[in-house]
Amino acid sequence: MGNKVGKVTLVKPNLDYNQSGLSFGGPIVKNKLFFFVSAELERRTEPAHTFLAKRPGLNGDNISNVTAAELDIVKNRMKTVYGYETGAYENYNHQTNNNKISAKIDWNIDAHNRFILSYKYLKAYRDVLPNPAISPGNTRGPNNLTLPFEYNSYRINNNINSIVGELNSRYGKISNSFQVSYTSFNDLRESKSTPFPSIDITYSKDGTNKISLGLERFSIHNKLDQNVLQITNNLNYSIKNNTFTFGVNYEQFKFDNSFNLFYYPGYTFYDINHFLLRTDPNNTNTNADSSYIDFNKDVSDANKKPFINSVTKFGQFGIYAQDEWLAIPNLKITAGLRVDIPLYLNKLAPQPNVEALTWYDTKGNAINNLQINKYPSSKPILSPRLGINYDIKGDKSTVLRGGTGIFLGRIPFVWLGNQSANQSISPGYTFQLNATANNFKFPKVWRTNIAVDQKLPWGIIGTIDLSYGQDINAVVHRNYNMLPPSRKESRYCRPVK
Repeated sequence: MGNKVGKVTLVKPNLDYNQSGLSFGGPIVKNKLFFFVSAELERRTEPAHTFLAKRPGLNGDNISNVTAAELDIVKNRMKTVYGYETGAYENYNHQTNNNKISAKIDWNIDAHNRFILSYKYLKAYRDVLPNPAISPGNTRGPNNLTLPFEYNSYRINNNINSIVGELNSRYGKISNSFQVSYTSFNDLRESKSTPFPSIDITYSKDGTNKISLGLERFSIHNKLDQNVLQITNNLNYSIKNNTFTFGVNYEQFKFDNSFNLFYYPGYTFYDINHFLLRTDPNNTNTNADSSYIDFNKDVSDANKKPFINSVTKFGQFGIYAQDEWLAIPNLKITAGLRVDIPLYLNKLAPQPNVEALTWYDTKGNAINNLQINKYPSSKPILSPRLGINYDIKGDKSTVLRGGTGIFLGRIPFVWLGNQSANQSISPGYTFQLNATANNFKFPKVWRTNIAVDQKLPWGIIGTIDLSYGQDINAVVHRNYNMLPPSRKESRYCRPVK
């Protein structure tokens, strides 16, 4: 195998990948108590990118327009003036690691009861190149025009601990399943940089980004811890041609969310000379666009502020009942009803300064006294369902099946969590106020389907399935700080202001 196609030299990056695991299990007490354990490790190391800085005599598709001389100047200035390490700008690696453990105990208590306890563990991380948002030209590379330094990258950590206990019981015509689970999800972004401003250097004023360094601004104390408690009990009772199911379910969610996009300042310099001017400690210029910047003082001042952090709790309580009725030997009818009640477990402080502001609805009418400190009211949500399964000839050669029902959806709770996290107006932010309509309802859809399964020659089953769905409640986002369009652009008939 070579590394050339015609006159083009291909880059062959090194990739190291290792995966190992083990599993074992067996009886603790013969025919009574059993255990199972498995573990897996994964290690992956690969180049963060394959671009190289420009040097005399160096050519190829992976050669960036950013010169090694410029990058070395920036690297040395950061080290000598601020004591800051930028990391490399080429030939550095990123890693993906994860550790997994799964364990289970299975206990046959007696002839009527069985208990299962299971545990799952994940500790994983993945290195990622810097986010391009809020940068000149919306890029931080690496590409043919832009190169970031190594410590401008960040690491995503994902940690999970989950434990589930389940007791299954059966006494004659009655069976019951009781389950309790607790899961902790801990997601954290870490910059590879020490605390420092985010810096971009462009080719020219208002030009494309050229060099990026500093702390990845989206990774400043960016974490989301989720703790989920679930309790479910299902009771089944069979009598003659009916099987009844009665159930109750409770879920509680706790979210600890922190996002601090502008905690440390960000700077854009319109070329290398501008960067060198403003990082020269001997520079006595007092002009706002040419004076010396003390990045270490920026960090020291920022560290005096607390991180933005929000803890929110939500719950959902549900009860449901179902009857599976064998009307005749070849016709089964299933009918059920579920009732859910969303629970908003947080109390939000009043925000009179925000309530005094004026917002606008979709028609441009002014809205005053917008109360962002109130969650929607908790009201029961009904979800009835009906299904059939009809074996037309009684030999499973032609089966008609279908159903109709209302189904409740889940919303990303971060939307509601943002209402708690974004309660006030802060300098530098343009998106930090969130509110939820007083009559807000969880997403709900009506779904109906009918199908025919037909046995064909050679053991083939042919199926025709018709489905219909319709939103009953759909979530809509609205920017109430934006007036509606005032006219349409004649050429494209698009609304504009």
